[in-house]
Amino acid sequence: MSEEGGGWKTRFTHLECFSCGKNYRPRPINVCTCGKPLLARYDLRNLERDELLGRRDLWRYAPLLPVAKGENMVTLGEGGTPLTRAEKLPGILGVKEVFVKDEGVNPTGTFKARGMAVAVSKAKELGLTKLAVATTGSAGSGLSAYAREAGLTAFIAFAKGTSPVHIRTSKSYGAEIKICKGFMPDAIAAVQKLCDDEGYFNIATMREPYRVEGKKTITMEIAEELGDLPNAIVFPVGGGTGIVAGWKAWLEMKELGWVENDPRLYFVQAQGCAPVYAAWRDGKDKCEMWPDVRTKAHGLAIPKPFADELILRSVKETKGGGVAVSDEEMIVSMKEFAEQEGISACIEGAATLAGAKELVKQGLIRSDDRVVLVNTGIGRTRIPRPASSP
Repeated sequence: MSEEGGGWKTRFTHLECFSCGKNYRPRPINVCTCGKPLLARYDLRNLERDELLGRRDLWRYAPLLPVAKGENMVTLGEGGTPLTRAEKLPGILGVKEVFVKDEGVNPTGTFKARGMAVAVSKAKELGLTKLAVATTGSAGSGLSAYAREAGLTAFIAFAKGTSPVHIRTSKSYGAEIKICKGFMPDAIAAVQKLCDDEGYFNIATMREPYRVEGKKTITMEIAEELGDLPNAIVFPVGGGTGIVAGWKAWLEMKELGWVENDPRLYFVQAQGCAPVYAAWRDGKDKCEMWPDVRTKAHGLAIPKPFADELILRSVKETKGGGVAVSDEEMIVSMKEFAEQEGISACIEGAATLAGAKELVKQGLIRSDDRVVLVNTGIGRTRIPRPASSP
């Protein structure tokens, strides 16, 4: 399909390894020959805001996305999610302003819809027909939905402990399913074997270059709605695509002259699986494998993120930081999101509120800060706001 009113134009030029700097033309590729993640690069010269599309979904940012032709766009209405000004959370946290970016209203109920929309669209454009992903949950339902919409084949390897909801949802979209006995390393190995043996393309977190491009639109939307970037943005971190995407969005908008503020990016992990926090605490540039994963927040149960160096770089370059919180603290925060703001947050999304409390306690988030919490997905139910609320 073509974008109405002026056609479709992307500034995407090439892929670049963040580590060694090697460049690649757009083609089916997972990672650099050095084994590190690739990032999409754009010609940002003379790009004006009026080149953005007159849409309310993430495809508004088509010039800063890697899909070259509108006819290859695969969309279910992702993006354009609410940025809600919190009424009670500033008092709970003791800060000036708190906003919640509610990604739970996306198709399939999480922010994974953004990354999958762009990744599947680019896969279609590149002529790929079979896609695979290893996941602890929502990436599976996300890939399944978008692959079905694009007419592509999807294979999902679910790690141990995945919610049956995600498994049932993926099956309902027609994906091929494998339920692994082990955690993410086991699921990753299953996908890699399938890719080697049967020609599937691995679309796992940061193991292809385009999911991060969809997720960077979260931060771009925040900047547009607030008129600039806030002082602090808090992300839950498992695989880390969200926070890496936030860092990349900031760099691109800064180069374009679209923002003035430099946000501090903060991550929150589960105490039962906190490899990024351990590395950050110890001043390291990469993570060690977490030995014993114990958390109900399955989206945070990544014992060693593939993009660990990029995550840590994102935090360092934005002068941010990170914390680890308990499952109990996340559950309390789920209830506070619902009871205080009428927002249904998944346990991973609620980790941002639990983490913000600790960040305030440590003095990393200050009382005069404008803070955005990124709720990455919907909880089991949505509690409506009172009719009197704006």
